[in-house]
Amino acid sequence: LVLTSDRDQPVRKVLGLTEEQLQLLEGKRRGSGSALNLKPDGLLLVPSSRTIYIIEVARTSDNREHFDAVRENEKERHYHVLVTVLPHLLEGHSVKRLTFIMGARGSFRVELWEANLSELGIPRHKQKPILVEAVRSALQGLAFVMKVWRQQQNSR
Repeated sequence: LVLTSDRDQPVRKVLGLTEEQLQLLEGKRRGSGSALNLKPDGLLLVPSSRTIYIIEVARTSDNREHFDAVRENEKERHYHVLVTVLPHLLEGHSVKRLTFIMGARGSFRVELWEANLSELGIPRHKQKPILVEAVRSALQGLAFVMKVWRQQQNSR
């Protein structure tokens, strides 16, 4: 089991791709960036199942309908090349992208988070504390932003 959350390490370094693999993946450019330089929030390699998980945690405004679907689509487009090409570069491996989306006011789709946590092998009875902590952290972040905003408003 190998896990990294070092945002300074692009995928190409974490996976230790060969020069030939790098050149093939480099040819799959989208826009001005390279899939090789993507830096997901987490990259989990599970040798026993030969699975690579690309883990993204996304915050978004949750004051509009389907806020989570919009953010999920952004992440899907962002990592599409990696999810598609890595299984060809690393024979026998599957690649899965798991996105944990949390609204700024603490809203999230419980079933999506539970499915992602289950995919990572976290048993149901251990998931509730994780979900509670995620909401608590989101609300603390919102409280901090609101405090700073009020201070700025009062100083004008």
